[in-house]
Amino acid sequence: MKQTRLNICHIINGFNAGGAQVFLSSLTKYQSLTNNVFILSISKIDEISGFDYSLRKKIESNNIYVIDLERKPGKNFTFVKSLKIAKTFFKNNRIDIINTHLPLSHLFTSILGLEIPIVNTIHNAPEKPAF
Repeated sequence: MKQTRLNICHIINGFNAGGAQVFLSSLTKYQSLTNNVFILSISKIDEISGFDYSLRKKIESNNIYVIDLERKPGKNFTFVKSLKIAKTFFKNNRIDIINTHLPLSHLFTSILGLEIPIVNTIHNAPEKPAF
């Protein structure tokens, strides 16, 4: 029996989203062994700050495609631009399943109105206060 590779698309607020992006990097590493995996990052990846950019490069080294949807937090019209980029992505790629992470990505995906099965992941891990 021949196994077919799925096209899995994860949508996340950004790579500075707390523990969600670390969970996502582990999950997609294993998914990419038997599937084609895409990650849409709603918020623009900061190529200067370091952590989010280095995490992106680590993820991409596992043959995972990362697409930056270029939203700039606090700039409301960039959200519309992000929707347009995402619509084009979904028009040009056959995606079998979408997995969203965190409330903004759930909302973002619902606005797109796609007819693709969606799994909404809720991340609920207690974090120690920084102070």
